[in-house]
Amino acid sequence: DGLVIGKGVISTWRITVPNHKVQDVYLDQDLLDRVFGLYDLHLSTATGVSSREAHIDGVSRESAKEMRALLLDWVSGEQGVMAQNQKVQVSEEALKTFRPERSALLLRVAFSTFFTSLVFAVIFFPLVLLFPFIAIFMYLDYSAMRYELRRNGVFIRTSFFFPKESIYLYRNIQDVQSLQTMLDRIIGVHTLTVKTMTDVSAANANLMFIRSSDAPAIREEILSMVRKAGEAPSQANIQVGTPIPSSGAMRISAPSKIAPQMDLIAMPFQNHFMKSAIYGLLINGAFVVLGCFFISLLTGAVFGMSGISSLLILLFMLVLLGLGVALLACIRAYIAQISYYYEISKDYVKTRIKFISVSERQIPFSKVQDMEKLVSFSDSFCGLADIKLETGSKEYAAKAGAVSMSTENESVRSLANSDANALKEILARQMLVSLKGLGVDSLVSRIPLSKKKPLKKTTGWAICLFALLFILIAVRILFSFSALDLVILSEIAISILALGAKYLYELEYYKRYHYDMNNDVLVIKKGVFGYREITVPLTKIQDVFVDRDILDLVFDLYDVYISTATSRSIMNAHIDGLEEKGAEETALLIARKISEKK
Repeated sequence: DGLVIGKGVISTWRITVPNHKVQDVYLDQDLLDRVFGLYDLHLSTATGVSSREAHIDGVSRESAKEMRALLLDWVSGEQGVMAQNQKVQVSEEALKTFRPERSALLLRVAFSTFFTSLVFAVIFFPLVLLFPFIAIFMYLDYSAMRYELRRNGVFIRTSFFFPKESIYLYRNIQDVQSLQTMLDRIIGVHTLTVKTMTDVSAANANLMFIRSSDAPAIREEILSMVRKAGEAPSQANIQVGTPIPSSGAMRISAPSKIAPQMDLIAMPFQNHFMKSAIYGLLINGAFVVLGCFFISLLTGAVFGMSGISSLLILLFMLVLLGLGVALLACIRAYIAQISYYYEISKDYVKTRIKFISVSERQIPFSKVQDMEKLVSFSDSFCGLADIKLETGSKEYAAKAGAVSMSTENESVRSLANSDANALKEILARQMLVSLKGLGVDSLVSRIPLSKKKPLKKTTGWAICLFALLFILIAVRILFSFSALDLVILSEIAISILALGAKYLYELEYYKRYHYDMNNDVLVIKKGVFGYREITVPLTKIQDVFVDRDILDLVFDLYDVYISTATSRSIMNAHIDGLEEKGAEETALLIARKISEKK
């Protein structure tokens, strides 16, 4: 059932890793391992624990390679259950092998050495003498780099002094990201990042210095292997010539007429970045001014300043800050408008951000864990929405030669609300799930939230508010030696009004709270000023559990959580504020629907 690793003398522990949960397998060496000719064999799952604990350290090279081959066959399901003392034929055969571009690496070394030398020449001239050694170190690292497309995964070998050999299994690859920094564009190379759900791949699964002319073909080849290793999305449910409501002319093409080289089924809807930015500035700016007004009154009251003078100072600073923020927001919106592009294929969503650097991703539909429609506070006034897809793949860390990427290229942003709904329907069909039946005899009408939920939410907020009020009153008394005056009374009155406003908000939040389920998906929608609607395919749900915090205990309420392989689901995909019977019924209903899909 799993690989068991046990260690320890005085205190001991054991970790069990099921074969179907293994994401990556890799060998590495530190400096002392190289001296003694030893290797460490690591297995990674989607958890952080496995990267720390699931490794077998101190193995000879021959045994490490044989063990890795055995484990790769085991996790691929080709050998069935591992037999004791099983011997395997270690094969290093690669379907395709390629090396980084030598000239690109030398140019990168030259650029880095030249510019860094200028800086150190000004600060501390003798350090410039170290750079020839740095260049030699980088070249030795280049000589150790090797990339292979093997039968079961992508093989990456890196580093001369601290070598690491990793295999990222095709069946676990979520998507392949293409990144090109400004320097890479000058040199003419790309970095391809193979993204799985592990921290290891996030940091190390980079195919660097790939010639720009070769990068698209290599990425497509990896993705084709990923599709072969998993379930290829069917197009059987795509209707021929179905019109999609849109501000632009967009139609679904006939699947039978799609040529292999033309597999696009939809052209993108229009993005409204500038409209979103302008509305955001106007609406959020109004609330900032209002907030500054109240802050000025409070600061003036606490520190004995004139309320009007403190308000004028804050407003003057706000105007200067607001002008700068407005300018930056408009520039950013314009850059997004000219740099962002997306398209929908029969197998994946492709997004690209191309400005100074270039980031491109292809997200296979079979790897999508959940889909989210997000309407921000400001976008709710201008009728815009974002559609976000999450695969669970980790973003790679900011480290030497790598860039920390945002999740902007996992989203289709600033769409008209009607276009966002139409796109959601298209993506659902491509993910092989149906949204039909949602809203008819909904789950929220059959198992409603408890009416105590608004009071519970307001109580939690009241505790924090009165704690802050107590501190303000204590400071006031400490500085003015007055237990009760007009300022304290006004602060109490404002707090009571705030509590009343909070309760009214929670009542509206309670009324708008929506959740529903059909045979394919669970949908949860929350929000008052704007909202967040998450759609989770039942086949992607890992577990269902019921949870309570301390206020839930006081009000006798229960929360039902679902989790997928993503971090977003545990934060947003929960139904909070149910009675005990409703929580148990909801959890069992979700679990039963999941079991029916298997």
